[in-house]
Amino acid sequence: MKDKRVLFYNTISQGHTRWIYDVGHNAIVSLDDTYHKCNDFETSFFNKNVLYGKIYAYKDKIIGVPNFAEQILIYKGRDKVSYIDLPDELKRFKVKYGYFWNAELESNILYIIGYCIPFIVVVDLEKEDIISVIDLSAYYLEERIQYYSESTIYNNYIIIPEFEDNAVIIFDKISLQSKRIIIKNTGKGFSALVKDNQYIWLFPSHAGEIVKWNFDTNEVMLYEKYPKKVNLKQNDLSFGHAIDIGNEILVFPYNLKTVVSISKRNGKMKSLISFEKCFNNENFGIAYVEKNDDIVTCISYSKEVIQYDIKEDEIVKYCLEVSLKDYEKYLLKMLKKGYIVINEKEVSLQRYLENILLEKL
Repeated sequence: MKDKRVLFYNTISQGHTRWIYDVGHNAIVSLDDTYHKCNDFETSFFNKNVLYGKIYAYKDKIIGVPNFAEQILIYKGRDKVSYIDLPDELKRFKVKYGYFWNAELESNILYIIGYCIPFIVVVDLEKEDIISVIDLSAYYLEERIQYYSESTIYNNYIIIPEFEDNAVIIFDKISLQSKRIIIKNTGKGFSALVKDNQYIWLFPSHAGEIVKWNFDTNEVMLYEKYPKKVNLKQNDLSFGHAIDIGNEILVFPYNLKTVVSISKRNGKMKSLISFEKCFNNENFGIAYVEKNDDIVTCISYSKEVIQYDIKEDEIVKYCLEVSLKDYEKYLLKMLKKGYIVINEKEVSLQRYLENILLEKL
């Protein structure tokens, strides 16, 4: 549905500026100081596909991880945009949800991790060049719809859970070698993780237990006593995101109408009543979660921003919207490209004539 509200998969800071990539309008946007208002579009990419997803900051550059784009985005300011082409061997895949989703940034090196392709692309952001392409397809007998969604760095390794199987890829950043280990679990794959000292918490993408895995000893502990309101079904997506809030981890749903809190000490779980009050049939499903001090901020797939105060156990909801000027420009440009149909309720006839007939876009 076309509207002015934004949807994003992460935020970054450069100096005092907070940035997002608005996947709904394919635009780089900065937020005002309160994070409650969008500034004007910095750069727009008018396309029917979501070109980029997550973004990362390196010096004065904003790096866009390609979703359906076939280039890595390097943004240095208005009218200062360049690209790094993806290798041809990656473009042969017919991706359903996009090429990449997550990345890990360490110094000037960005490790871009496949989403619907079994590859890791290593990029030198100083030289703006791909220095290595790691093919992980040998681990799989057949192509999958989705491979990985999240990752974390542990010492010299990147830990990458598999989305459709109970396994983890361990990638050595020094040798650029990898290995695959099986994590015993009754579910099917992992969609989120949290690093807790030597432990890696893994959260199921399709039912199954929550796993607490000791990376150093390979010891595994399983937790399956979910709250009564959590009814995980094997073929349904379960959890999408998890975030460490100190003594507990909050686990956010794909389609469940509750948020689960699990104790890091003993694995006991409970539902957070405050979140249940704000979920409804339209807005469950969380696209992104971050924590700043005692505030957990989420954005739902229905484009609502939900802020949870951990100490006060209180929730505030609001929407972030692009300006009317940018929204009309977006609609008219997409109309001109033949991607959408609009009506006069969305853009006035006068604005239509100004921008379409007079070729002012």
